[in-house]
This record gives sequence, C-alpha cells and structure tokens, in this order.
Amino acid sequence: MFDTLRGPIIRIEKEYITVETMGIGWKLFLPLSSFQRLGKAGETKLFYLSCIFREHMQALFGFLEEDERTLFEILCNTSGIGPKTALSIVGNLDIDHILMAVLRNDPKLLQKAPGIGKKTAERLIIELKEKVPAITKKRPLQESQSSYLDATQALINLGYSQKDAQKAVQKALENGNDPTDLSSFIAAALKK
Repeated sequence: MFDTLRGPIIRIEKEYITVETMGIGWKLFLPLSSFQRLGKAGETKLFYLSCIFREHMQALFGFLEEDERTLFEILCNTSGIGPKTALSIVGNLDIDHILMAVLRNDPKLLQKAPGIGKKTAERLIIELKEKVPAITKKRPLQESQSSYLDATQALINLGYSQKDAQKAVQKALENGNDPTDLSSFIAAALKK
C-alpha cells in the first residue's frame, strides 16, 4: 500500500509528527529514537511507512531507516505484540541489541524496553529466532554477531542441542574470548 513518504515536517508533537505532501498533512507515529534524529520542523525527510488498519484503529507509522520498519512489522506480527509495544521496542532498543538478545537467548536485553517483562521477552526471543534472517537480509551482521552464529551452528553440527550450543557460546563470550577468531572461539565454547 504505502511504502515511503517524503516531505517537510510541519508539526512535531510528543508521539507523532505531521508531514505535508501536496497539501495533505500525514500524521506519522514514530519510535522514540527517530525523534532524537529528526531535526527541526520545516526540514524535508524521507520516511519508510508501515500502515496498520484494525477494526478500531487506522495509523501510519514512520521510520527513518528501512530495517527499523522491517523489525517493527515483524514485531507486530508476533503474537501478543501490538503496534504500540512494537514501536516502544524499536524506539528504545537498537536493532543490533535486539538481534544479539535473540542470538544469545538473553531476555534481559529485551526487558530494557518499557512494557516488556520477563515472560514477554522470553516469548519474543522464541518467536523471533526464526525471523532473524528477515531482519539480517537487509542489514548485515557485524563480524562478532556472525561469528556467534557460526560458532553456535558448529556446536549444533557436532551434536549439541541448540540450547546447549547457545549456552556454551554465550559462556565463551562472557569469559572474554574473541569471537572474531572463530576456531579459538569454538574451542573455548567446547570447554564449557
């Protein structure tokens, strides 16, 4: 439906902005992090849009980066997560932290977002594990994140369960082992 919107910002409020194009003002709800990078009223910006149409709500959500929108849409399609919670997660945690929380199976990282408790964070990690490739398709992983995934997969290939492999790799990471030296990193994980 709508993909992007470019125009001058004519109004900045606490939770939303208004962008004008061809005489029409578009109300866009933004994540908190976008407000900090927005600039002043009058500046022209490009926003990546996500439209939410529900029985009692019709809203446009705007993002300064395409991968933020992708993550928002993935979160909205996760059971128990609505647009406001998804916007809060995207606005309070950067994408790299969310990816690492999922890869490391660490709900504490997700609990830093307002409204996300322990059970919700644990459920999010379980549901996002299979969706990480959709996020990383457009956003390449940092070398350490890629090594983390490679080390985990290597342990799984050696016969360890995914849970045990993730725990071992996490312990190796916590003990200060360098994830960019993959063979040493895997050896350190095997010791755990």
